[in-house]
Amino acid sequence: MSRPLALLLLVLALALPAAAQDPAAMQDHRRRMLELFHRLDRDGDGKLQPADLQGYPRLRSLDRNGDGQVELREVAPVGEPFLGERLLQVFRAADRNGDGLLSLEETSLLPGIRDHFGRFDRNADGFVSLEELMLFRRSLAPKRFRQSE
Repeated sequence: MSRPLALLLLVLALALPAAAQDPAAMQDHRRRMLELFHRLDRDGDGKLQPADLQGYPRLRSLDRNGDGQVELREVAPVGEPFLGERLLQVFRAADRNGDGLLSLEETSLLPGIRDHFGRFDRNADGFVSLEELMLFRRSLAPKRFRQSE
């Protein structure tokens, strides 16, 4: 995702009341915020320092406890953890070259993905993207919790 697009999505999401958004939009917003957070968290400590926030001044407003840094728990709405957070963390750790895609080689430590690589690689490009993993994960959800497609 490009930086201007991420910033635009953040501005739009902050401008709209949460109650006015449908659950699918909220889940998509949470996922995008989580992706942005992890991309900006260069040292992987779970906190965005002022240097990490350069170019994203609106993110500073998420510092709820006023300590000068934005923590993941401050980004996630209270009582509403990011769905897919663990999946994103595992994906990020496996993505050794940081290109946002998992090659078959990068899934060597993820046997569940490696053994069924073709099922996850929905577009058959030889890589598994986070979006493909999220789509697969959503397809496994009980029918009443699935987002409309």
